[in-house]
Amino acid sequence: MKKPNFPWKLRFLLFISKLRGRNRIVTPELPIEENRENNDKAARAANHLYNKKVEIAHIENYEFGGQKLRTYRNSDKPNQKVILYFHGGGMMFYDLEAQDYNCRRMCLDNDCAVVNANYRLAPENKFPAAHDDAAAMLNWVHENIELLHGDKSKIITMGDSAGANLAGYLAGHARDNKKIPNLMAQVLIYPWTDVNSAQYQSAKDYGDKNYVLSMDDIEFFTNAYFASPEDAANPSANLMAQANLKAMPQTLILVAQFDPLCDQGVAYGEKLRAAGVQTQTIYYKNAVHGFMSFLDAQFKNSEPLNDIKAFISTI
Repeated sequence: MKKPNFPWKLRFLLFISKLRGRNRIVTPELPIEENRENNDKAARAANHLYNKKVEIAHIENYEFGGQKLRTYRNSDKPNQKVILYFHGGGMMFYDLEAQDYNCRRMCLDNDCAVVNANYRLAPENKFPAAHDDAAAMLNWVHENIELLHGDKSKIITMGDSAGANLAGYLAGHARDNKKIPNLMAQVLIYPWTDVNSAQYQSAKDYGDKNYVLSMDDIEFFTNAYFASPEDAANPSANLMAQANLKAMPQTLILVAQFDPLCDQGVAYGEKLRAAGVQTQTIYYKNAVHGFMSFLDAQFKNSEPLNDIKAFISTI
């Protein structure tokens, strides 16, 4: 097991979290609404401290199926690529604000349209609620492609953590749905690909270190979203259990060295490659789970955003 050599900004962030008694994402003894409020405050504080404001020409807010979504577009050119983004939070936390900065950056960096999508949260809404909402959001993108100045054949699903699970689910959903085109690509950022997280070495090595995400958090999220072991084993949510990965879209996977989810992200990339899917996995040393929420604390030059830009430019 390797010891971290974190940059000072990240060490400071982890130290402050520990002092405040919030070195876990979930505080089980608190009500769910208080947990959500605490995590929303932390996400907004990180955005304020580490992310500079990015101006985008066209930002609109919509509601669809009881869920909010936000669109970003910086130009009026036709046939743009469209990124459909899902925030993380263990299927329990956060909203559109959690990744607003990164959605702005990806719109600007890639000269494309971005849709930042909400979904129903657990434990009030069990599986497959979030996955059904993700599919509905993809349908919304197709139905509103002209509004986005987009192209139905150029849709990229993207998400972080639990949101990456939803993005990965949509890749198979689109492939198997004859009514819509296959996705152009998927970008999975420190993805939750396997509900059996404890079996991976990164979970054993770093699951109790409180580097943002712990195995206790993962277990809490799993129990909150899935009503039964049978639901948790469903390949719609348990991506590593998918039997057929052939003809999946081109894939980029980003993983963090000191993240309990690291090895399952790597394993999913290997499984995609074995199925003949063009897949790139990027491994960030001395990074922790959630790095998209505090990029400046971990990276000198926003390397993950630059890597995503490089990937999108080639597809």
